[in-house]
Amino acid sequence: MANLNAKARADRLTRSTSARGSEVDLADGNRASANDTVITRRNNRRLTISGSNWVKNGDRWRVVEVHNDGSLTARHLDLDRSIKLPAAYVAEHVQLGYATTVHGAQGMTADTAHLVATGEESRQTLYVGVSRGRQANHVYLATGCDGDPHSLIDPKALRPPTAIDVLTEALRRDGSDRSATTTHREALSAATQLHQAVMRFHDALGFAAEETLGAGRLTDLDRSVEAIWPGLTTDAAYPALRAHVCLRALDGADPVVLLL
Repeated sequence: MANLNAKARADRLTRSTSARGSEVDLADGNRASANDTVITRRNNRRLTISGSNWVKNGDRWRVVEVHNDGSLTARHLDLDRSIKLPAAYVAEHVQLGYATTVHGAQGMTADTAHLVATGEESRQTLYVGVSRGRQANHVYLATGCDGDPHSLIDPKALRPPTAIDVLTEALRRDGSDRSATTTHREALSAATQLHQAVMRFHDALGFAAEETLGAGRLTDLDRSVEAIWPGLTTDAAYPALRAHVCLRALDGADPVVLLL
């Protein structure tokens, strides 16, 4: 987030025709000067804006002036009121406010909103992200491989999903809170209990297969697997693979051949 804010500020400064003026160090490692957008990250009732408002976590401001002692005068973007933020507060609890998380953006509005999505959002989170802009809302999605060698075996690496595919999955994903009664009802439903029973039964089958083959054959299998695929026996998923191979071995299949 700090990097996105830094890029946004650099872009503003590049297009600005006025002098940058004095700068101040902020809590996120960035710097701010007059006309920068900043956000306060801690409630402080002693820093009053009006008779009923004070500096709050998540408030966004426009910097009016940076003072020599590290304090700054800023104007609240919603209330249109100015306040002087002390140097200590600025250094510890003020950040650049061009970019923020979706949760932090709730209630905010901007002329144009740009959402950088991971594809794992729920439809509720996605709605917040694409409804902040008055004039336009843009979504940025990465649909290609991330370059991790382990990702090359993922089916998505061979056939990457399109942006429409990713957004469709997000719209299907419900992230709404569930009541206690709904959670209790689902936990006691036949479908939930049957699923849990099937998973326990499947796990018991693998355990029984390994016990039937015996420790000696299991040791031989591990050695053969390690010779074919070095490091595979230490992988977290190997126990599940070995249980499946043992089941096939009881049906007469050669477990080593299965892995070739």
